[in-house]
Amino acid sequence: MRDSPKVNVFCAMSCEKIYGPFFFGEKTVTGDNYLDMLEIWLFPQLLEDSPDFIFQQDGATPHWSLTVRSYLNNVLPQ
Repeated sequence: MRDSPKVNVFCAMSCEKIYGPFFFGEKTVTGDNYLDMLEIWLFPQLLEDSPDFIFQQDGATPHWSLTVRSYLNNVLPQ
């Protein structure tokens, strides 16, 4: 419905743990706020739990923003 309340939620999982939920609230998920979530919330937890992990995304538009791709290329080993 038009003008109805909305929420965007992010979760991630490993074989040992579920990360989240992380709520974007009424915001549209953009490359910028997705990157903020990765830098401030998700990656500190992932790196603390296990520095050896595989990170996989689907094809959502924010996942492919230049800032997100640049961040992931710098943070994750090939």
